[in-house]
Amino acid sequence: MRGLNWPESHQAALCQLPVTNARKQLYLVLCLWWMSIVAEVRKNERMLRHISQFPTASDPRDMIHFDPKTHKERIMRLSPFTKCLLYSCIAGMKLLISIGLLLAGTVWLTASQSIADLLLNSVALGFIILVDETIYNALYREAIQEPIHGMKLWLKSDKGDRAQKDVLMRELRESWMYYSGCLILVALYLNLGQSLPYIGVLPNFQYDALCPLYWETEMTRVCGAWPNKDCFPYGSPDAPAVDR
Repeated sequence: MRGLNWPESHQAALCQLPVTNARKQLYLVLCLWWMSIVAEVRKNERMLRHISQFPTASDPRDMIHFDPKTHKERIMRLSPFTKCLLYSCIAGMKLLISIGLLLAGTVWLTASQSIADLLLNSVALGFIILVDETIYNALYREAIQEPIHGMKLWLKSDKGDRAQKDVLMRELRESWMYYSGCLILVALYLNLGQSLPYIGVLPNFQYDALCPLYWETEMTRVCGAWPNKDCFPYGSPDAPAVDR
């Protein structure tokens, strides 16, 4: 390894990188990050599917129906203009934000300088995903949230057993496809994607930073597997006093 000829400080910095010597941990964290983004994308996909299934309302006043029994408002139809706004301003923007977070978060996690930084960065990314809900709960009081939560999307669906089974099987196949794709794409990124522009962290890295001496020094227990009282002589109750 060419890095063995570097100064010790440079060798330590190289050996601490998760992308060089903690790739299993990095792979696990990246898979969890990708799955978090996939969960957001699937929510967006379901919303798009429901919007497309709503009947079209020629008059915007026909979109909402008030139920006098439950005192709740139900959205029965959507006007073409409303569908266009939902597609472009909500679903489209959420998809773009999810893709941006996926790429930026992947590069940021891969560029972590140590395992501790990798864990801290993953926690920070988890906070970023919840920013929208945090702002919503902080700015809007319950008096405003209750009418919003009470408004329901009323979409007729086939409740037959056969239809429900088909929906369940479709969701199961999509889940396997999405999450299997996460495992495969993350592995490809760590092995082949480092040479890609903008998202590659260590271009042309040969994965030869084994660092055996560094990890032997870092992982060796100071007191051995079975520590005794002689390991820290100045900390035991019967240790002689030492003038300093």
